[in-house]
Amino acid sequence: MVLSYRHAFHAGNRGDVFKHAVMLDLLRAEIAARARTRVVETHAGAGLYALRSGKADERREWAQGIGKAWDAFAADVARSGGHGDDAEAKQSPGPLQELVRHVAQFNNSKKRQRLDLYPGSPLLTLQMLRDQDEAVFYELHASDMPVLQWHCASPGRHVLKNGPKIELGDGLAGLRAEATRADLEGCTLAFIDPPYEVKSEYNEVARCVLACAAANASMTIALWYPLILGMDRAETMVQSLCESLKTPWVDVREQAPNEGAGLERGMWGSGVLVVNPESRWLAQAGQFGDRLGRDAAQAFGSDHVVRLTLSPQV
Repeated sequence: MVLSYRHAFHAGNRGDVFKHAVMLDLLRAEIAARARTRVVETHAGAGLYALRSGKADERREWAQGIGKAWDAFAADVARSGGHGDDAEAKQSPGPLQELVRHVAQFNNSKKRQRLDLYPGSPLLTLQMLRDQDEAVFYELHASDMPVLQWHCASPGRHVLKNGPKIELGDGLAGLRAEATRADLEGCTLAFIDPPYEVKSEYNEVARCVLACAAANASMTIALWYPLILGMDRAETMVQSLCESLKTPWVDVREQAPNEGAGLERGMWGSGVLVVNPESRWLAQAGQFGDRLGRDAAQAFGSDHVVRLTLSPQV
C-alpha cells in the first residue's frame, strides 16, 4: 500500500489539540494509579513539527488549533513559570491550558517565547512518564522513523530506563500482540491515532479495539477519530463500537458550531473514544468534560461544542 498521508501538514490543528489534551489527562490518571505504566502508540509520526516552515506552514491548520489555544493560555502559563506552581495554577488548570504548558517547554527562548514547534504524542508522552515506565512507538513511514528516533533521543528528553522502543511496522498488529501479554508486562494505555486514509482502516481499527478490549481487561484504549463533512464512517464506527463493547467507555467529542454548517469541506470536529478508562478518571470524566468545554470556549469561542457521553455501564 502506498502511504500518502503526512501528519506534518496537519500538526497542531484543532483535532491534535483536543486529542492531546485528552491524552495528557489519561496519562496523568494512569501514572497516579499504577506503579508502572506501559504506553503503546500505534501511529507515532515524526515526533516534533516546525509550524512556521515546511509542510505545517503550507496549510497553517495549526493557527486554528494550537495557535488559538496558545493565544488564550500562554500568558497564564508564562506567569506561573511554565510549571503550574502559582496559586491560580494549583486550582487544576484546564486541559487545554495544561497542553499549552507542555508545548511551551518545546518553545523556550532566552529572548522571548514564540510558538514555533509542536510536539506529537510520543514527545508529550515522554514528558509525562517516569523512569520505570515504558513506551512503544509504532510508525509505518520509513522516512519518519529516523526523525522520530532522533527527536526521542535529543538532549533534554526524558530517557526511560527501558526505552522508548521505536518500531517500524503495523501498530495495530503490535497492539494486538501487546494485549495478549501477561498483565504485569503488557500495555496499560494504548493510543490509536490512524490517518484513516483508506476506507478499510475504520473496520481494521474497530476490530483491533474489540480484540484488545476482550483480551486485556486492564488496558485502557484511547481511539481518536475525525468528523468529516459528507462522511459518516467515523460516527458509524464509534456507534458500532459503543454498542459492542462489554467494558465501560467514555466518548469525548469536540465540534464546530452547527456541525460545521457553513464549511465547504474538511473536518468539522473530532473525538476520542476512551475504552476501559482508569476508575478514578472515569469517576471524574464529567468534570473533565466541563473543564475541557470551558477551555474550548475561551480558546475557540463560546459556540464551540464539547460533548461527553458515558457508557450505560457507568
